[in-house]
Amino acid sequence: MTAVASRVTITRTLLSLADLTSTNASTDPFGYGQITGSGVQWQRVTVTSPWIHGRRLRSATKGPGTLSGELYVISDRSAHPSTHDTALSVLLTALGQLTYTFTVSFADAGGNTYKVDRAYVCEPADISPGESHMIADTNRWTTLSVSIPCSPLPSAGSW
Repeated sequence: MTAVASRVTITRTLLSLADLTSTNASTDPFGYGQITGSGVQWQRVTVTSPWIHGRRLRSATKGPGTLSGELYVISDRSAHPSTHDTALSVLLTALGQLTYTFTVSFADAGGNTYKVDRAYVCEPADISPGESHMIADTNRWTTLSVSIPCSPLPSAGSW
C-alpha cells in the first residue's frame, strides 16, 4: 500500500483516551506523509530428509507486516515550546501502546465522507527522530520516521 491519505487515525483505547485523528490540517495533533505497507510475508516451517532431495514445506503462517512512513508534529515552537513538546509526547505515547488500530481513510469527491481504505492492528512503533524544519519563519514541525509492526493483513478495508 502506498498512499497519501485524506485522514489517518490512531486509536488510544488502552490509554482510555479519544482517538488521535489527522487530516493534515494545521490544527490537528499530528500530520503524516506517505504511509507504506510491506505486503504479506510468510513464515515457513520446512523439513529435510536423507530420503528426498531438497526440503518439504510443513506449514506456513502469515508473518507480521510493517507500516512505514513519516509522522510529524506542527506547532509554533518558538512562541509556544510547551505546546509542541506536549503534542510530541501525545503522539509518542499513542505509538507506544501495546496494541492499537492505525486506520488510513480517503474522503469522497465532496470531501465530507471518509471511506476506510485499510485499518491495521498494530504493536508499539519503532521511532527515529527526524529533523526539525521551519515553515514561514515561525511554525516548525518535528518529523518522526516510524516503522509500525502490524497484523499481516488489514482488519478492515481491502488488501
